[in-house]
Amino acid sequence: MASCDGFGVGCGMRRAALPALGILGLARIAAADPWTVRMESGAEADSNVNRSEDTPVGAGVGRLGARIAYRDQVLGGTYVVDVSGLGRMVASDQARDESVMLYVAELRWLYPLRGTSVASGVHLTTADSFGVLVPTGARTYRNLGGDALVMLGHGEDHHLMLGVGWRDF
Repeated sequence: MASCDGFGVGCGMRRAALPALGILGLARIAAADPWTVRMESGAEADSNVNRSEDTPVGAGVGRLGARIAYRDQVLGGTYVVDVSGLGRMVASDQARDESVMLYVAELRWLYPLRGTSVASGVHLTTADSFGVLVPTGARTYRNLGGDALVMLGHGEDHHLMLGVGWRDF
């Protein structure tokens, strides 16, 4: 096995939390029905940010993200609008394309069938990932999709959700 540059030993992927920055990394949730707001941040030392067996690159990685969700009822069913964003910055000139942003928006509506533990509905999603320091990042994509849903079970704790739909990448 060839030796690797950066923070790792060997070519396998290794991650180590940076203790000083790990303490600064925060995850918070604020909920006031019908709103939910989540934020997260963190840092790590990654020995293989480009996920390569041949020429791995080690670097520090920072993450910052937020999610906002809104729940309410309409037309006898429950809907959720969920919007989120996540930024990933890699501190290496050799891996500039690994610094990416991801934005996602989702809309889900479920209608409970009376007298049963079954609900049906629809789910729409869109996602866009793009490079921050270069026009096209290493893992960039666009996704647009929709699903017909069937949910079996009660509440958020115990349920099975099945979806059949379409995706455009």
